[in-house]
Amino acid sequence: MKNKLKKLLKENLNDRQRRILIVKECLEIDDILQISNITGISINHIYSELKKIKYLVRTKDQVPSTYPVPEKDSAIIYNNISKSVNDTSNTSVSIAESISENISQHKYNDRYLDIWGIYPKKTDKRSGERKFLLLLKKYSVEFLKGCVMNYLDSVRDREPDYIKSLAVFFGRDQHYLEYSEKEDEHMKVMDSEPDNSLKNLLN
Repeated sequence: MKNKLKKLLKENLNDRQRRILIVKECLEIDDILQISNITGISINHIYSELKKIKYLVRTKDQVPSTYPVPEKDSAIIYNNISKSVNDTSNTSVSIAESISENISQHKYNDRYLDIWGIYPKKTDKRSGERKFLLLLKKYSVEFLKGCVMNYLDSVRDREPDYIKSLAVFFGRDQHYLEYSEKEDEHMKVMDSEPDNSLKNLLN
């Protein structure tokens, strides 16, 4: 993490760009909403800044490339106060350390950790937990875990990099529903139960 941070501090980036890349590169967080929550930068501004520096999301196996220098040089400003490069570097280090400490102190939900422990793709952990907890308002833990197990069974021959993260699986596209138990399976269970209706008892 320190090597990546030192590299970013040497790049000719504005403060907003540097904060975004600290989260992406040093903390390895790619979820835009999560980056926005951590840095306090709006989603629109995050996309705008990434576009300015022509940032391309890379896999872990790829070698990081040099970030293009913005077309116009400008003084580095933090909290509306012009600072020297050294002052800005120190501030960026403090931001990175603070972010890292906050994430490490977060206590995850035990029921989510049970699923996380068996899930092979270890990315977007915090984002996945938020979406999991939202789904618990509608579904049981057993139902969601069953969906996960069915999905993992269908992708057991794939490398972890090529399967959905839990954040995506539990996300707004509702991929988990594609791996819930089939309706006909529920019907079989219902058909096998004894008929205790009033009409049947009277016969």
